[in-house]
Amino acid sequence: MLLRQLRRRFGPAIADRSAPWLARIRDLGALEELGDQLLILADGEGWLRAVREVGGDSTTGEKTTGGAPIDGASG
Repeated sequence: MLLRQLRRRFGPAIADRSAPWLARIRDLGALEELGDQLLILADGEGWLRAVREVGGDSTTGEKTTGGAPIDGASG
């Protein structure tokens, strides 16, 4: 469901880049938080930062299942 919404909001490229991280998330609460972030964040790059934080960075192999809410502010 999130991938479909991502395609509609940010386009297929962002959805395709998000898919590997989303597939690794098993925590329903984390997925719900990402659903909220999809509505809050203004652009696809912000979304990618959020999904990487929750889904883990595939380049380092680190994986998380949740964390502090993301407010969309760049830092």
